[in-house]
Formats: sequence, structure tokens, C-alpha cells
Amino acid sequence: MNGNELNQLDWDLKDQPDRQAVATVSQRLTASLRPVRALPGDGRMIWLTWGAFVILSVALSTIWGHAGFERLTGMERAVYYAALGTFGALFATAAVQEIVPGSRKRVGNWWVIGSCVVALTVVASLLFRRFRMEHFVQLGLPCLITGTIAAGVIGCFIYILTRHGYVVAPKAAGIVLGCFAGLAGVTVLAIACPIHNAAHVAVWHLGTILVAGVAGWTIGRWRERV
Repeated sequence: MNGNELNQLDWDLKDQPDRQAVATVSQRLTASLRPVRALPGDGRMIWLTWGAFVILSVALSTIWGHAGFERLTGMERAVYYAALGTFGALFATAAVQEIVPGSRKRVGNWWVIGSCVVALTVVASLLFRRFRMEHFVQLGLPCLITGTIAAGVIGCFIYILTRHGYVVAPKAAGIVLGCFAGLAGVTVLAIACPIHNAAHVAVWHLGTILVAGVAGWTIGRWRERV
């Protein structure tokens, strides 16, 4: 072996990392690792999310009572609550898409939000054919506040759900999850509010979806910057 080869071998040996240092770094990196429980399949996650939406909405409505439910006829209950439950399932599907990376894209987020607002407005117009505007703001603001509070409470539970997944696009997820919480607020009002006026429902009840959606987008934007 000539002198150049010896010098090259000496440099190669110097470049090798210290085994003790490598072991120390490896130990520090793996010390905090813990086994994790795999998420259920998409279908099961959707059903669990939808079930939580229904249970929490009904449970929370007991705070404000069931005057709205009691004033509806059997047919009105079937149509109104079926529409809310259907869109709850669609929002649950959209929510799972946002918190489970790689999940199958079943529905479009904007399609779900837009069709929900339009369809519920149509349902309210067909079921509640009163459009009186007397004391519109005085009677409406308390409902918007109540719906927003309910959406905020249920939104906290939805946020806990997101902690079990991984949100890739915080702003998009924030809008979907916020509107989902807003729909829960609408459901609470559908059970509690006795004012069956189409204009009242379209503006003040469904307005909860808009308020919660904006709040969700704001939170998602903040999370992107953190």
C-alpha cells in the first residue's frame, strides 16, 4: 500500500461517526416513541362521527328544551330531521376525508356545504310557509347566539376527533369541520326553537353554519401559520 492509499484510508477512518455518539442519538430519538392504535376504517369512522353528531346534538338540545320538536307534526318531523341527519352523514364523510390522510374521496367539500344550505332552505320553505318579518331581528339574534354556542361546544368534540387523525390541509379541514359543527347547532335549534317561520330558519338557524364555518377557517389558517 503506497502513501496516498494510506492517507486516504486515514481520512476515511476519521470520517466514520463515533459509535457511542450514534448510539446516544438513536436512544434519544427513539425514547419518546410509543405504539399507536391504528384508526378504524373509513366506513367505521364515518359512522362513529355521524353517531357522535346525532347524540351530541340531541343531548345538548335538552339545555334549551324541545319546544320546536313538540310543535312539529309527524310528517314535518320525518322530513326535517331526515334532511338534517342526511347532511350530518355527508359532513361526517367530508370530515373523515380531511382528518385521515389517503382516505377515499367520496364527496366534495364545497358541494356538501352548498347543497346543505340550499336543501335546508328549500325544506324550511316547504314545511314552514310563514314568512312574517315582525320582530325579525329581536327573535332571530337569540337563536343565532344559541346555535353558535351549541356549535362551539360540539366543535370542541370534533376538534378532539381530529387529534386522532392528521390534518393535511388545515384551512380546508377547518371550513368543513366548522360547518359540520354549525349543522349540529342548526339541529339543536330544530329541536329547541318553536318559531317555525321559513325566513327565520333560513337566516338565523342556517346562519349558524356560516358563523361556524368562518370560525373554522380562521382556526385552520392560524394552525397553518403556527
